[in-house]
Amino acid sequence: MFENIGEWIDGVIPFIGGLWAFLYYNEIIPNKDPEGFEDWKNRYGKIIVIASPLCILFGVLKLLRIM
Repeated sequence: MFENIGEWIDGVIPFIGGLWAFLYYNEIIPNKDPEGFEDWKNRYGKIIVIASPLCILFGVLKLLRIM
């Protein structure tokens, strides 16, 4: 399916990064500093809500070799 490991990694990295950001933003992955997290969420929340699903989609499309 994949000619070399680089093609696989090229799709897995954005998928995992987008998934981690989405889970962290929705507080499924615990954080150690609640006050700092609220500041982070207020500052980057809108970007994360838009960018994390796009990263996941991009990773899936790369893995399926559509892109």
